[in-house]
Amino acid sequence: MSGVLSPTTLDQMAWEAALAGFAGASLLQSWAYGAAKVDEGGWDLERLDYREAGTLSGMAQVMVRRLPLGLGGLAWINRGPLVAAGHDPAPIFAALRRWFGRRGFYLRVAPALADQVTPPGFRPAGRPGWASALLDITPEEADLRKGLHGKWRNTLNKAEREGPAISGAETDLADFLAGYGRFLAERSVPTTVTPALLAALHRHSLEHLRPLAYVARHQDEVVGGVLMARYGKGAEYLAGYGTEAGRRLGVGQALLWRGLVDVKRRGAEFLDLGGLDPLRTPAGIRDFKEGVRGVPYRLAEELECLGPNPLARLVRRKVARSLALADGAPS
Repeated sequence: MSGVLSPTTLDQMAWEAALAGFAGASLLQSWAYGAAKVDEGGWDLERLDYREAGTLSGMAQVMVRRLPLGLGGLAWINRGPLVAAGHDPAPIFAALRRWFGRRGFYLRVAPALADQVTPPGFRPAGRPGWASALLDITPEEADLRKGLHGKWRNTLNKAEREGPAISGAETDLADFLAGYGRFLAERSVPTTVTPALLAALHRHSLEHLRPLAYVARHQDEVVGGVLMARYGKGAEYLAGYGTEAGRRLGVGQALLWRGLVDVKRRGAEFLDLGGLDPLRTPAGIRDFKEGVRGVPYRLAEELECLGPNPLARLVRRKVARSLALADGAPS
């Protein structure tokens, strides 16, 4: 059945509620995340929905960078479009190709699912899909704790007996951002998850979906922090840091476990570990995240559609250069 792609008529509350009903839903397709990226600068935003016989069967949040004089630009769909269960994704991909192609845009898509086939009019962009791991957090807390890797759980046990005091959720965002910013500056860590983005995400989130920040202190010194983002039915371990003293105390395990339990108690059904790529994630971070024993996944490779505009090829080359630099950042 063919449908109609158009700018969404949903408000933020309805968009976030609809997001929860789609397989492959992620933070990157949430209303709050899109608004936060616009606040950072450099991006415009289009939110589109796809309806068949008036029923919502697809949606896409599209980040847009325009060339001057209306000459096209980049349309970037990260972890989308989202397609309702049982519906063929090909029609919405075709509608997106027409929607941006007639305006001369280079359309780049990082699919939301692992089994996305290349739709007509698109081609592989030569970049692997996002890799991470998901943990089902619906079991009882005791069962979740038993499921942790033994060494990870032992470090957690020791941290809870002897380690730092953890405060947070609604109260510690400013302290978390200050410590996280210092950590990034001191280590010269390249990341798109900046303190400014996290502050904007908090500002734009609905109250029941606001990020939760936790800070660990030992002997009046901040030794680590973690921030959990929330969307739909899930949560994501979005940012974290620890000092050398904190790592010796097991602060990473204590913070992640505290955040995991808290988002579970607030209704989240799963936790995304926020990037776990066997090829790109540094060994120490990879070992830490693997200790939670989530189920690894890798999404389908990125897709592209050049369209009829000759300038789209220039945009594509610029995107390729930017991504080559970004691939040096840890996930």
